[in-house]
Order: sequence, then structure tokens, then C-alpha cells
Amino acid sequence: MHWALTQFTPSTNNIAPDNPWERFFAIWVILLAMGVFSSFIASISSTVNSMRLARAEEIKQKADLRQFFMDRNLSVELFGKVQGVLAKEGLFEVRKLESQVQLVETIPERYKVQLHREMYMSSLTKLGIWPKWGHKEDAQFLLTVCHHGMKEHVSMLGQDVFMPGRDCREVYIIDSGSLEYSASGEMPFECTAASATDSVLCLPALWAEWTHRGRLTANYGLCYYNGIDCEQFCSLAINFGGVLCHYLKILGILLVGAIEALDEEAIHVTDISLQTHVPLSGIVLRATQFASIQTTATALKQLRFAAVCRALKTPSSVTGRRRRRSIGFEIPRSALEEIQTIPQARSELSAASSAKWRRKVGIFAAREDKKAVQLLVQLLSPDPECSLTSKAELRARREAALKVLQEREEERQKKKQEFKQEMLKQGEHAQPGSMQWRLDSQNRETIEKWEKEEKDRWEEEVFRSFDEAAPEEEEPMKRVTNWTRDLSEEEPPKEPEPIVKAYKGGVLDTLRFWKDYTGMSASVPVRDRGRKAPPFPKAGDEEDESDPVWLKDKALAGDKLMTLGDYQGAYNAYTEALKLASNARCFANRAVAALRRSQMAGASSYLGNFEQCLEERNDCNRSIQILDFRNKARPGEISHTADPEDEKAEAHFEKALGSEGLEMEEAKQVRLDLQRVQAAKKALQEKEQVLEKALQQYDEADATSQQECAVVYANRCQDPTFVHPDQQNQGEREWLMKHNGGSVKDLPGLPDEYEWVKDSAEKNEDAWIAVKKRMSKVTIDAIKRTTAELQDVPWFAESLPALYLRNPSQIRQQIAVATEQNKAREGPSSKAIQQAEDYAQKLEEHEKASLLAE
Repeated sequence: MHWALTQFTPSTNNIAPDNPWERFFAIWVILLAMGVFSSFIASISSTVNSMRLARAEEIKQKADLRQFFMDRNLSVELFGKVQGVLAKEGLFEVRKLESQVQLVETIPERYKVQLHREMYMSSLTKLGIWPKWGHKEDAQFLLTVCHHGMKEHVSMLGQDVFMPGRDCREVYIIDSGSLEYSASGEMPFECTAASATDSVLCLPALWAEWTHRGRLTANYGLCYYNGIDCEQFCSLAINFGGVLCHYLKILGILLVGAIEALDEEAIHVTDISLQTHVPLSGIVLRATQFASIQTTATALKQLRFAAVCRALKTPSSVTGRRRRRSIGFEIPRSALEEIQTIPQARSELSAASSAKWRRKVGIFAAREDKKAVQLLVQLLSPDPECSLTSKAELRARREAALKVLQEREEERQKKKQEFKQEMLKQGEHAQPGSMQWRLDSQNRETIEKWEKEEKDRWEEEVFRSFDEAAPEEEEPMKRVTNWTRDLSEEEPPKEPEPIVKAYKGGVLDTLRFWKDYTGMSASVPVRDRGRKAPPFPKAGDEEDESDPVWLKDKALAGDKLMTLGDYQGAYNAYTEALKLASNARCFANRAVAALRRSQMAGASSYLGNFEQCLEERNDCNRSIQILDFRNKARPGEISHTADPEDEKAEAHFEKALGSEGLEMEEAKQVRLDLQRVQAAKKALQEKEQVLEKALQQYDEADATSQQECAVVYANRCQDPTFVHPDQQNQGEREWLMKHNGGSVKDLPGLPDEYEWVKDSAEKNEDAWIAVKKRMSKVTIDAIKRTTAELQDVPWFAESLPALYLRNPSQIRQQIAVATEQNKAREGPSSKAIQQAEDYAQKLEEHEKASLLAE
């Protein structure tokens, strides 16, 4: 056993086989040991190599990231943040997404539908927009949305779900975890999956083009959320149709209207405003009521038509000596009993107890069928008190709703007026000495007035187009009295009968009913009944209404009238042409016609009623909008380059507008500014001439003397920070070093004469450069003051400076004062002090020479 173990491991072996059987056993053990030991070593080697390869890939990626930051000279602070986020990726275990499991793609479609139902149905019901009624069709729609319109997403710690200013394509529903939403000017808000209201974001994107107004980040750990594709949701709803689609349309109109109202009141609406500002439950209730009203009306119309059709299936036959005059169709007792079993039909028939509705529907019964007559009277004769009570309640409820709406509108207008007054007060306090706040308020009121007038004009035009497109009113139905009394026993006098006797059968009654229902005779072709568009003629091609040539041909009458001078007729012709299609040229021509019409009417100015042309009619603005829309590049396409001639024309137009497009007061102010600038320029030229003469005299005085005097030097160069380019040393630079990345604390130390400032030439915000310190205005003024004191030493009775009196003792006293000031970095320059010292020394030498000479 000891020997066998030594064959598998690198240990000592002092045992050897003695006989053939032991030799045979030793050979087999050695062969087995070779295989087992090699396989063990190979598995260890493969494991180590795989770990090394995995680690090598990670090391390579980190090296690439580090090289990326170094090549672009990015900041160290940003690199540390990126490394911190990447280090947290491996701390959480992310569950498998559906797109990562390939076997899910191969399962049958019915199982995929069930899979998506269990995955997304709970999130879809969190929206809070679904009505309270429950229909089987609605469940099918929800399954379709789960299967085709929803996706699952995951966000790691520190990752951003969306950023402000981006277009919203999905509605986000948090499944598990939490996200942090932050908008400008507001505190961060935590959205969690535990709350049904806080877990839904960007809900208005289902009905409107929405732009993100904040940032959503996973700052609290791993988060799973689902998204509803807005475009797919709208397509599915339109294709589904029905009551739910109509309800969603009403809900979208009410929700978008509430958000627009908040925008008008200057309330900042964010992606999560539904939780704070918009009463979503009230909007859902209102949309449900509106949809229920229309659905009930449609269902009752269908019941009426079904009741009449069932009545038509059984033709009536009136026999007996006494006949009863009636108009319409007769309903047998079986049909009445069937109607009575339907609650909605019973309530409809009970509510329609007036004779007018009876004549319109045409429900009558034969006198001989007494039981049917009694049943019909029971259905059509409800309790009058109940009917009156229901109408009174409905009227009272409607009045109360209108009153609440009026109070709400008055309150909104009051808040708007108070906000306006508050803004005016703030403008008065902010700028007490100017009129800018008043001008801004007047301009704002003018713009609001223009917008209101334009809105009223558009509403009037839309309503007028509806009135023109509406069908003509039908002739009022002739009143027919339903006689219930019996005829007299006497036979009426006989009248001569026509040669061809009219047929009084069910076919004529059916044709009469068809005409009453469709509004036209049964012999009219189908294409002329308004349900099918007439065919186009074979000759000629179909013209495009947006084609400017086609529109030009349609507006040819307007061009002719414009040429002849009939501007009113041309304006009307262009208006008719614009009803066919919108065209920029046609809008521009109509604006010119309006302008010329005002000139011909005797306007006071050459431009005529230019404000009406630009503002009231708004034709120029529409023309420009159409041209901008056509020139705008589509999403994903490269924008067209501007024409150089257009840019040149635009520059000339801006130049002309800046000189000729000013008002009288603005032009007057511009002329005054120009005169002031010209006067300042003239004075500057004179000052430069005088300064040049002074410098020439100083140069002559310097040339005559052996060395510059302190007075001359101080007068020529009062600013000690000035260095002449000829006197600057070769290789001397204004900056010492540069540093990229890091904060102010990480910057290295510098000499006293240098300081760190941000490098504006670099794109990085953390780029620094060490430059020479610049003296402040206070320091420069102090140096100039001390230099003047050096020149003007203590005055004597003769009121002349000591430098001009050539007194060395007074000069040396002032030099001592200037030296102390220079130590505090507020004294004269060292060169000026040295020149004053030389000047005093030369004066002493001159005095000694004079004494020796005497």
C-alpha cells in the first residue's frame, strides 16, 4: 500500500518488487498513476489558464479605459467616478432577461402570450387609467398590450434611465427596487415599486409628444422596471376600437388639457406630476362617465332599430267591421314580450312616452289583439311622478356641475390676475429707476391679446367648416294625429277610383321605412348615397393638392384680379384656394393683397395697414412656417446646407432692419449714442497727440542727462506692472506650468510670484495653469500714490518739491520711507528708489566740489 501511494505522489520509494506477481502489479500501478496524475495536473492547469484569461481580459479593458482618459487629457476626478461605478457592477446578481434566453423564442405563440401576461399584467394594472367596468374585450386588449407593447429593463447602481431634454418613447413602471427622480429647482424624489402612484412615470407620453423634464437614476441599488411602447400602444388601441378605445381617447384629451392648464398657470410639470398636481382619479371618473353616456346612447339606438326590424318581420292584417286608423307598423304580442324582457329596452320605452317618439319609431298594435295592446300601454305609460323626478334630478345635477365649473374658472382667473400683479410689484421693486418692467408687461399683454384673437379666429373658421360640411337639415316631420275614436256607422260617399289601384302591402311599407331610415329612395345607386366615393374619370392623372403648380392654376383667378387691381376679389380668390390646400406662396399673395387693399382704401402711410397684414391675418407667419417645415430635415437625415446667397441676403436684411426697422425713439437714442461715441473718439485723438508731445519732451530730457532721473522715470512709467517688450528677457514666459485633472487641493505648490488659475484654452473644466500674479487695482493705486510721494517730498515755504530744490537730506528721508513701503509690496519700484539715491549722491558730490573750488 505504501509503495502504491508513492506512485501517485512525488514521495520517497524504498520498496521494490521481489517476484513476478509483484512486478506485474507494480507495472499496472505505474501506468495507472501516470494517467491519473496527468489528468489531475491538466485540470489544474486548465483552471488556472481560464482564470488567467478572464483576468487578462478585465485587465486589458481597464488598461484601455485608462489609456482613453490619458489620451484625451481628462480629469482624474471623473476617472475615479467611472471606476467607482464599474466596481459596483459585480456586486449585484442580475436576473436573466427574456432576450437572453434563446429557448423562449422557440416556444409556441400561445405560451408566449401567457408568459407575457404573467410577467407584465401586474405592472399594466398599476397605470390607474382603466375604467371600472369589466368587459371580455378589455381583457383581450390588455393581453395584446402585454404581448406586443411591453418590455422589461434593468438598471444597475448609478446608471441613468433617462436624461432631461430627451424624447420620451416609453412609459416606465417600476417592478422592483427604487429609482431617484431629480428635476431642476426641486428636491430629489424617490420612486418605489411599493406605491402604485409613485411607480409610474411619463404617463402623458401615451397621448402626446413628451420630453423628459428631469433625470431618473438608480441611486439605491439594482432596479427592474417595465416599459410600454407609446407608438405600439396607440396602434393597438386604434386597431382594437370599441368602447375602450373611445374611453382612452376621452381620457387623453382630459389629461393633456389638465397638463396644459398647469403650464398656463406657470406650474412646472415634470415626469411625476401626476402624483402631485394632476388629479388622475377624477379625470378617470369623468372619462368613464363620458364614455358610458355615449355607449348607452349607441346601445339604445341599436335597440330601437332591432325592435323595429323585429316588428317588420310580422306583417299586420286588420279585419272586422270597425276599422282603426293607424300609421306605421304593428308589433305582435310575442315581440312586445321579448322587448319587455330586456331591461334597457324597457327603460327606453318607458322614457319615450311622448307621442312624438311614438310617431318617429312607428310602434302600434292592432285593436283586436287586446292583450298586446294592454302590454304596449303598460310599457309606454310609466309613472309620471318617477319620470318628472328623474328629469328634475338630471337638470339639478347639470346646473350644479355648471356652477362648479364656473367657480373653478373664476378662481383660476383670480389666481392668474394675482400672479400678474405680484410679478408687476417685483418688477417695480427690482428696477425702481427704469421703465423696463412696464414695457415687458405691456408687451406680454399685447402678445396674449394676439394669441387670444388668433385662437378665436381659428375656432370660428373650424366651426364654419363644420357647418359647411354638415348635411342639410331634414324637413320637419308632418304631424299626424293618431285617431283612436271609431268611425261612424255611415259609409262615406264613394269617390271615383283610379284606373291603377295602389298596392297596400308590406313591400310598400318596407320601402317607406327604408326611405325614412336612409333618407333617400331605394332606387338610388349605392355610389350616390354618400357611402362610397365616386370613381375618378379615366382621362387625366390625379393631381397632388400640395403641388404649387396645381394650386397656382386654382388661384389663377386671384392672380388675374391682382393684376387688374381688384385686391378685394384677389383676396377672396386666394382664400378659396387655401381651403383646398395650404401653400406658402398663396399665403404670401393673400398678405400682399390685404396690404394693397388697405393702401387703396386711403391709408395714411405708404405701408398701409401693415399690422393687419402681419399680425391679424397672420398670413406671413403661416407662409414662413410652411417654408420652415418643408426645409426642415427629417429625423435621421442630414440637414441641407444653407445657400451662400441666402446667407448674404439675410445679412443685408439684418443690416437694413437694424438701421431702418427702428422706432422713432430707438432711432433717436441710437443717434445720440453715435454722437457721444464720435465725441469721445475725437477727445481721445487729442489726448493722444498731447501725450505724444509730452513723451517726446521726456525723451529729449533723458537724452541730455547722463542717466534717467527718478522724476522722469516715475512720470514715464507709473504702472510698475508694465514691462517693455524690448526689455523682456529672452525665453521668459508669463506662465510656469500646467496641470490637468484634480481639485484645487491636489495642485502642487508654487513660488510667491505665481498663482493657479483655470486654463480657458482647454476644454476640460479641471485644467489649471500657473501664471504670474497680477496686482489688484488697490495695490496699483497704492504704488502710484507712494511714487508720487517720492517725487513730492516734504514741502518748504517756497512751495516747491525737494527734488527740484536739490536737497539731498530731504531726498534720503523720503527714500527711507519708500523703502519701508516697498517691503510691504506697496511702494515705488526699486529702480525709481535707486535712481533717487544716485540723484542725491550726485547732488552731494556736486556740493563738495563747489566747496573745494571756493
